[in-house]
Amino acid sequence: MTTTMRYFAHIYTCEDYAWHPEIIILGENYQTVAEYSLSDEDTLRSALDALWYDHGWRVLTDTAYNNTAVEPGYDIVEVEPV
Repeated sequence: MTTTMRYFAHIYTCEDYAWHPEIIILGENYQTVAEYSLSDEDTLRSALDALWYDHGWRVLTDTAYNNTAVEPGYDIVEVEPV
């Protein structure tokens, strides 16, 4: 029986607290897999586009129907490598 690792993108789109705008990909075991910087102007939509077009991650969470916000400027979505 083969199990597939699940990955989650933690997306910080505004500079808040100690965080800078960035995307951190974590495995379901909470190990950091990748980190990508974002600009201060990035939105959730542009960050999701960057994951797909620039870094090769497919977003599995449909943000139109699922609330991904943890707090303002911080979202979590499920992703998979392409």
